[in-house]
Amino acid sequence: RKWNEPVEQWTPHMLLGTSLHAGMSAFMMGKPMPSEEAINTLEAGYPQEPPEAWPHETSEKVLHKSYYALEPHLQAIKDTETIVGIETNLVPDVIEHTRADLITEISEGLIVTDLKFSLKIGPEYRAKRLAEYDASFQLWCYGYWAQKKYEKKAAWLRVIQVIGTPKATVMSTT
Repeated sequence: RKWNEPVEQWTPHMLLGTSLHAGMSAFMMGKPMPSEEAINTLEAGYPQEPPEAWPHETSEKVLHKSYYALEPHLQAIKDTETIVGIETNLVPDVIEHTRADLITEISEGLIVTDLKFSLKIGPEYRAKRLAEYDASFQLWCYGYWAQKKYEKKAAWLRVIQVIGTPKATVMSTT
């Protein structure tokens, strides 16, 4: 990877990821219409006058496709794992950014899941992107703090990578 100068014009990349998280949380909590939670989050964060390159309709389509690509993966988790925590702050009042997206449990212990969104990752870079998470300090810290909080072994660290374009794709690693 190389460093890129900050973009001067607003883009929906981060907001799409936040919106996808809202949909995931709603789905895992069993709320009705979780995709609507995602859309509502997108709408609440969208600027009144977005740049021409990012009309609201385009971002909504990307979010919709991304969410519906993710949902079967979430259903498989719900079907085979016990939900322990959703958007769980692992170290309250100590470290601001220690919120695990999803913590589930199987017989071997806890599974700490981090949901990642990228607008686009070329096919030639996808395996490398997943491999990078193996050494993710953030994810290892989540595992450590989840063990402390729940007093159970963190058996797996999982990343679910959602790619929004050109075709919504979901990849996972543990």
